[in-house]
Amino acid sequence: MMIRNRTLRLVVLAGCCLSLSFAAVGEPSPWPFLTIRQTGVSVTAPEKFKEIIAASARHPGSVDEYWLCFNAGPSLANAQAKLGLWKPLLPLLDAAHIVAGSQQGVTLGHFAVDADAGVFSDDAWQVDRKGARLKLFCPRSPEVLAYEADLVERAVRTLNLKSVWLDDDLRMGGGKAEGCFCDRCLAAFNREYGLNVTRAELVARLDSKEPKDELRRQWLLFKNQSLAVYAAAARRGADRVAPDV
Repeated sequence: MMIRNRTLRLVVLAGCCLSLSFAAVGEPSPWPFLTIRQTGVSVTAPEKFKEIIAASARHPGSVDEYWLCFNAGPSLANAQAKLGLWKPLLPLLDAAHIVAGSQQGVTLGHFAVDADAGVFSDDAWQVDRKGARLKLFCPRSPEVLAYEADLVERAVRTLNLKSVWLDDDLRMGGGKAEGCFCDRCLAAFNREYGLNVTRAELVARLDSKEPKDELRRQWLLFKNQSLAVYAAAARRGADRVAPDV
């Protein structure tokens, strides 16, 4: 971002965690100035949420956008039902001149605890370093990518969203060099770097006490690419409805 003015404005995104971002002052910004995150539990108390919107409406300019959050499971029909719970509140946001954005609360880093095993095949799940399947979506599974695109398309269409944020659980591993070790991801990794390592060989080198190993850097870059593959599927879903989201 090029900052043409030394004065900065602060954007606070409130929810279970707090994020801060900065935008340059001096030119009109295409982004909302203040965004408040409303998790999915908000729809269980619609009367209270109406009071919250009314409070914002009494102070024009205090809030520009609400994130109306949704999760990624266990099926498109279930997700559609959850999104529909927000819909009666949209006219209240319009009347208060507050736009609707959203946050997808389950992507890759949270266990898909509400994902019905009957909805997704074994091909949808990540594989750990020992070869066991995890209830975490594989970011390169065609099944998962198609589901993500359809999910975001439905969210944008149902709620007339102006923005979509993929939650900060869009990650693959924490402190260690984890990731998906399924056959598909291993094959893609080997193709990317002209290698022929097995899962066992990859894990052994990731865990090696050698201070430097080019393979670790390659694996980290590959994980970043996997995140981009998943995010691109979300982008495709939004583009079907509103490319300016």
